[in-house]
Amino acid sequence: MNKMDFLSLLHTDLDELRELQPVDWADIIAPTLRNINSSFCMVYKAVIDGKMVGTGAVIYHGHTAWLATIIVHPDHRNKGYGKRITQYLIDSIDRVRYPTILLDATHFGYLVYKSLGFETITHHVHFDITSPYPVVASSPHMRPFEQNDLKQILALDRVATGEDRTATLLTKVSTAIVFADGGRVGGFYMPDLMKGLLIADNPVAGIELMKIRLQHQPNCMLPEENNAALDFFIDAGYTQSRTSTRMRLGPAVEWQPEFIYNVASGAIG
Repeated sequence: MNKMDFLSLLHTDLDELRELQPVDWADIIAPTLRNINSSFCMVYKAVIDGKMVGTGAVIYHGHTAWLATIIVHPDHRNKGYGKRITQYLIDSIDRVRYPTILLDATHFGYLVYKSLGFETITHHVHFDITSPYPVVASSPHMRPFEQNDLKQILALDRVATGEDRTATLLTKVSTAIVFADGGRVGGFYMPDLMKGLLIADNPVAGIELMKIRLQHQPNCMLPEENNAALDFFIDAGYTQSRTSTRMRLGPAVEWQPEFIYNVASGAIG
């Protein structure tokens, strides 16, 4: 077995990283650069004989960690490198502080993660949107974020995900659109947080915010338990494109998947 070294991935590695770009993935440079620049992410490269053969990242929340951008160079696939990278990422995490590790698995990665002990939580349903939603949202309850909303937004996200994602949300919360009724925040949409996080604790807020999101975002990814959102997509004539699998290693976290109308991304749910 070839010796595989793991080093921090740096800005100077980005040109070489482009060689790992999967043909069916969105651009990997932007999210990798975001992770490198983040104080709560660790990004690694796997190196054999001086050559980058793969990458992986760990994104830390309050008491959970997500594995992300686990990629193997096209010339080195089917050699078990993805499993070795994943195992290194797992071993790098303090399991006392972060007992639960989460990830979103593609069809090809699922068996690798299962072999390492990950269990299925649910499936994410993906839609590719070919045209903007024809009806513009007009609810009087929607408005731009105000500082007084922050506590409620963080609490709503924590109920929805079962995680403390404060550090991540604070990076983009000022751009949020909020659904509020009488001072109570029932939902929020962060267009600039990765792929556009959308959380709501009721279908009225979730669907109205989704109408705004679909004017600008060409895709959607949400847990299969969110029946209100799935019915909305079906009624609108949108077609499911694929699914991915939300998985965990360690204790389950209590969450409300029906509150998630669009995940931030497969990297953090």
